[in-house]
Amino acid sequence: MEDRVERFLFGLCTNFGQEEDDYLQVNLPVTHQLIADVVGSSRVRVSQVLSELSREEKIKMKRNRITFLKNK
Repeated sequence: MEDRVERFLFGLCTNFGQEEDDYLQVNLPVTHQLIADVVGSSRVRVSQVLSELSREEKIKMKRNRITFLKNK
């Protein structure tokens, strides 16, 4: 499940992200529910996975915007 969320986020960043020095920023509104619908999971589980990824400093989410840190 974690891999599906991470691959989805990386795909968004790769296809729609703006590249900076050490991160990719997606300026599209992406909700936890949207991610859950795409990866086939519940919103609650996606929220848990996103929190884990944030704690591991792989992503940052602010106001439904995603920043994927490239060096992690």
